Amino acid sequence: MIYLISVPQNKLEEKGRVAGWRFVPWERDSKKKLRDLCQPLKDKHVTCIYSSDLDEDAGRIVASELHCEHRADFGLRRFNAGRNHGAKANYYESVLERVIEQWTGNPSIPVRGGDSWVSVEKRLFKAMDKIMAKDGDLVLVTDAHTATLLRDRKPGALVANGNGTQPGKVFVVKKS
Repeated sequence: MIYLISVPQNKLEEKGRVAGWRFVPWERDSKKKLRDLCQPLKDKHVTCIYSSDLDEDAGRIVASELHCEHRADFGLRRFNAGRNHGAKANYYESVLERVIEQWTGNPSIPVRGGDSWVSVEKRLFKAMDKIMAKDGDLVLVTDAHTATLLRDRKPGALVANGNGTQPGKVFVVKKS
């Protein structure tokens, strides 16, 4: 069983802006919220915590609460917004809609300075598949957008349409 923890929003996301491939600090109460999210998992016999290197602080907090090892993996990084880091979320959504439309013909077209759909498949989905193949109960710590992308595994999951995972929640992913 894999438990997916969607971390609370960081300072940029709280302001309605996009976080790219740079570390963005959290609001003061976010660490407490994250610790509270770990409480129901304490009796689940979790063996390892995984997170991206950008979410390493969150992964360490969860590992500390659940008393198990933590592994940071570059492959689990969120979608690279490229030059749109810090841009307003509604503007970035329009950029994504245009790129997603282009991906129907050529999935290797990147967001300016960022990821293409091919790069997401090669990096993020490959890293998640490796985790899914491991034995035992595991926790994956990531942001809400990446959680939605991992759940749906299609380009449309990048655009906020009301069907995404919520920040600050725990989800269960069953291994096949």
